[in-house]
Amino acid sequence: MDPLTLLIIGHLIGSVLGVGGATFIEIFLNKALRDGEVNPTEGSFLKATFTTVRVGLLISLVTGIGLILLYRFEDQSFRLYDPTLWAKFTIIGVIVVNALLLQAHKIPVWLGSPLSFVSWYSVLVIGVLLRGPSVPYFEVLFYYSIALVLGGLILEGIRRGLGIKL
Repeated sequence: MDPLTLLIIGHLIGSVLGVGGATFIEIFLNKALRDGEVNPTEGSFLKATFTTVRVGLLISLVTGIGLILLYRFEDQSFRLYDPTLWAKFTIIGVIVVNALLLQAHKIPVWLGSPLSFVSWYSVLVIGVLLRGPSVPYFEVLFYYSIALVLGGLILEGIRRGLGIKL
């Protein structure tokens, strides 16, 4: 198997772990907070899921850097000028900063939760868009911003419906 295929497979695995983990964090967090406290079993599920997301992020970062290097060394640097790719880099930066802020308890869960959830799904969608025609950087970020607001409102609505206050 050639290096490009291996890197793409690894990148997809990282994305799947990130998106799946972010999804299950929302499910487990809402389930855990329904009674107002996180019991040890719920905490262990959340911890395992946080680890899954971190592993997915690490795999995505390593394989993403590998893809950048491969494109550079195989004279495909033109790929690195795609504004859609730079929008993806920006959103990955949001994921990293958000994870660090959540870990350090410097950002409230009501804000960090939709940032993580929507950002992971956005990276997945943008990865698919990179296979087609380029989309302008600010257009991608505009739609991402709309998705963040809608995602935050939907998650808040779900929590209110479950009687959860963050």
